[in-house]
Amino acid sequence: MAIKIDANRGDVAEALMGAAVCATFATRPHTPITTAHINTYLDKVLKHASLSDSFNVKNIKAKVEDTITFSISLPTKALTFIKEPNNRKLVKDLYDSTLSYVNGNRDLQTKAAELYKNNNPNDIKVSSAGTLNQKGTKADITVLIDGKPQTKQISLKVAGGDQFAQFGGASWETQLSLFTVSLGLNISSAKESFNKALESYNADARFTDRGKSTKDMMSYLKDAARISYTAATKSLETKINNDDFKKTLAQFIKKGATLNDPNIEIVKLANGKFKSQSFGDQFISTIQSMTLYVSLSVRGDPIISISASAMGITGPLISIRAKFEAPSSTSRSGKLYSTYMRNYIEAPTKSLLYLI
Repeated sequence: MAIKIDANRGDVAEALMGAAVCATFATRPHTPITTAHINTYLDKVLKHASLSDSFNVKNIKAKVEDTITFSISLPTKALTFIKEPNNRKLVKDLYDSTLSYVNGNRDLQTKAAELYKNNNPNDIKVSSAGTLNQKGTKADITVLIDGKPQTKQISLKVAGGDQFAQFGGASWETQLSLFTVSLGLNISSAKESFNKALESYNADARFTDRGKSTKDMMSYLKDAARISYTAATKSLETKINNDDFKKTLAQFIKKGATLNDPNIEIVKLANGKFKSQSFGDQFISTIQSMTLYVSLSVRGDPIISISASAMGITGPLISIRAKFEAPSSTSRSGKLYSTYMRNYIEAPTKSLLYLI
């Protein structure tokens, strides 16, 4: 079990991974990256208010130098946490996972060696900035070499961070976008009951606490979600192993994970190790070769679970989960609470998504 810290572990992991990737380019060729390397390049950026630092690295013949720029952008809590050296021992598992990834990544090592030996002055930019452009890209760690993206850009996940896509909102149109437009499922029979369940729901309602009134409003959302999720499951059961649907599912996962950017891979850090997945043609064909299963749970938050059999292993693939929230806002009269529904697309650490 990972140690609980006073910061988001995913945000902290972004800083560590960026520093490790930066170190890989700065300590060429094929030098195993260590915890000390990560801390060295973290400290380089943390000493600047801009959270960015540039430095030069000599080429193999020492006649030219590459310029490496490393920058980070972190929420305040993660930044405060990582600035304190004593805190870093609390995330040793994230260090270990990160080191396992960069030291075992042949493409990254090969590119670092190539730049070291090419005797050209290259401009290398490494950025840990997953919080800056969350709608425009899925990449949390980006690498630009002479202005061009270096494959692969990293979408980083940590244990417990299972979500890789979401559809926000409680309307029928949102349910159609998720289940019908994206997955080709027929949920039309649920429309009337879904809308009826929301007749008393008021998305604009605000409450002074998360008490009974807020919970009552959220119960309308839960009732509606159970209806649409049940209809989606029934449709899934009729086509779950159709070749066309499995291709649609693979494309759905690919878009959710990468926004169809071919340069992005998901890297999941857990228990001092890592798992990763890219989303090329091989990924699509592998999903098509699987035997899929679907199940529904409506006891708590409605969850549609899709599991799979592949390579002699049966296990979870993805789930679609309705999540109900009571976000707060500040007004002149004090803190107010509203209600909101999201539909999360998730892949647990043990998902076959990271094994295929």
